[in-house]
Amino acid sequence: MSEWLEPVRKALAPRYQVDRVLGQGGMGTVFLARDTRLECPVAVKVLAPQLAGGTATVRFLREARLSRR
Repeated sequence: MSEWLEPVRKALAPRYQVDRVLGQGGMGTVFLARDTRLECPVAVKVLAPQLAGGTATVRFLREARLSRR
């Protein structure tokens, strides 16, 4: 289990109920969550803290925008 599960749960509550880690990679961790407003499952990707800022953040946001489409 990711060491970030509880902090992510607290940070995203009450809008999202974070269930578990789906996967981890070089840029961050993906969690399975439930959007409490829309009442549907969602995947939430959290950027690794050591990568926050600079080009990694730009890349992360670009990936998020592409995934949204």
